[in-house]
Amino acid sequence: MSENPRVTHGRRLAALESDSAALAALSRIGERRHWWDPATTWVRTYGRFTPGRSPFATLVFEAQLPRQQLVHVEVSADRPLATGETAAYDCDETLGWLRVTRLEADRSLPGLAAVLAHPGDVRVVRYRPGRRCTLRVTHGEVTRYAKVFETDAGARLFEESQWLWRATLAGEFGFVVAKPDCWDGETRTLWHHEVAGVPVPAELRGRAAPELVQRIGRAAASITRASLVPNLVFDDARQVERSRQYVKELTRTVPRLAPIAHTLLTRLSTLHASFDRRRLRPIHGAPHPSQWLQGQDGLGLVDFDRLAFGDPELDAATFLGELEFEGGLTIPAERLGDLFLTAYESVSGPLDRPLLSAYLAHKRLAKSLRLARSFAADGDARAERTLDVALAGLSHSPGPAVAAASEAV
Repeated sequence: MSENPRVTHGRRLAALESDSAALAALSRIGERRHWWDPATTWVRTYGRFTPGRSPFATLVFEAQLPRQQLVHVEVSADRPLATGETAAYDCDETLGWLRVTRLEADRSLPGLAAVLAHPGDVRVVRYRPGRRCTLRVTHGEVTRYAKVFETDAGARLFEESQWLWRATLAGEFGFVVAKPDCWDGETRTLWHHEVAGVPVPAELRGRAAPELVQRIGRAAASITRASLVPNLVFDDARQVERSRQYVKELTRTVPRLAPIAHTLLTRLSTLHASFDRRRLRPIHGAPHPSQWLQGQDGLGLVDFDRLAFGDPELDAATFLGELEFEGGLTIPAERLGDLFLTAYESVSGPLDRPLLSAYLAHKRLAKSLRLARSFAADGDARAERTLDVALAGLSHSPGPAVAAASEAV
């Protein structure tokens, strides 16, 4: 069996989990380059462990200075190639080499600097280095959101946002969507207006959760009956291919999980091959709890980046899968899930339960990979437990395909 990278990188992962080494490096860089006060308080907002690659870890830190500041930290065993003054470098005895780049210097997002300089209060909401940055821009009485992309993908999303807005005005949805503003091709930025409300995860932990998940279930299912014509298709074949990549990355990160991960993938492939052809319908693609907002005018739903023709079971499984991992729930996730499904099916019609179970297993596999890539000391153990749950969920699903797969193992 391959050597476990989480073991060989044990000391580094411990230092990354505590942030102590990275924070010390940021302090030294602040003193040396005068980019910030060495005493600046930084908070990590993102972290990923990717063994077998250079850098082997990627982090994002945020500071609440007079002006919000974010930095991208790449950690490598060997000294990275220098690229002039756009990045700073530091060496730590435990971690190795750190390359630190300020948000506005992200070369893959050249339009970001212009958006950051926009008049008004500009706040970064979510940043994934080299791929995308979402910002909240308030100027006067108007609040808009800006998504800066690496590619021109936002042009398609702007077209679809106009369809979504027209469908909202026609009363086709059980929720509100953001009013589109414009696509700026020069900066590769998609602009849209704000959806009023607060994210629902906090309310899911309270006594109002049963009523809330039923409302979300009916609202989410309304997409499947809308007169939308998405540009993308995301069917179960695409999902299997995506999960194949998840398994490849998971076994690279925790090699000992290869047998169970490949067993899960084989069962899923066999199960999907047994399903009859179905009529695909419009789906959101990622309607997990944090995408929902609770406002005075009802529910709002954001981030339609994965809008596609697909199986309604995928949307239902996405919400159920994320609900499983919500901490601090007062009402058991299983009960909330049952209420959500009943409400969803009251609008969408009956769901194929074996297909739903398959998509839920895909979601658990994705969660397992995220856990394996975390800096937490027990990340590999938690990833393994999540795979066990995914496999057990398939074993308990009705249908001859699952039974046949179980007998083959």
